Amino acid sequence: MPTKSFYKHRPLQTKASSPKAFKHPVDVNKHRRVVGDLPNYTNSNTQPFHSLNEHDWLLILDVEVNEFHATAFHAQPETFPFRRNGIAYRYTPDIRTTFQQGWTVFQEVKPDEHAASQEFEERWEYCTEVLADAGHELELILVSDIRREPRYTNVMTLQRARHIMLVPEITLPIDDVLGDGGQLPIGRISAAFQNRIFARQVIWALILRKHLTIDLNEPLSEDSLVRKV
Repeated sequence: MPTKSFYKHRPLQTKASSPKAFKHPVDVNKHRRVVGDLPNYTNSNTQPFHSLNEHDWLLILDVEVNEFHATAFHAQPETFPFRRNGIAYRYTPDIRTTFQQGWTVFQEVKPDEHAASQEFEERWEYCTEVLADAGHELELILVSDIRREPRYTNVMTLQRARHIMLVPEITLPIDDVLGDGGQLPIGRISAAFQNRIFARQVIWALILRKHLTIDLNEPLSEDSLVRKV
């Protein structure tokens, strides 16, 4: 995240003429408490998050498949040093996301009310310039987009299947039902199995792992069309 002194507090009272002003940039990443580590399937590892908003955005990146979906993402990925008014700062974006087409974007997650403030707009402009100078794009992710329905509820619903262990004797029959390049409603696929409830959970687990996909922008139901990724 951005250095606290840059986004929320006054800069340290270090004169620009002092060598320390440039040898020891203002950086309060160490003051930001890591709330937890989120296991994810996209990277096959865990990613740290500092807020519920970051946590939920990482969940969406991990499961959403579309023409722009993420193929890799890393939280607190890289720190960029810069100077403002003679004082050295460091800025660390929340997430670095690589998309299917191959381009990489740094992302900052912020509540809408925070992003609407004049103070933030001024500092955001400066941060985008800092990353642009380094050859990168910085994207603002608003909480209103993270919570957009029905995508948000769908992603949270799919998380119920995170505990499902996938083994060939479970997944191969679903693969056979779908065939090559086809798509079928969840209800029709699960109806081919004796335990329809468990079959539906397996389908959800396969969606979580990006083996299958659905349109997250439509309400999740028995009529939701499932296809192979």
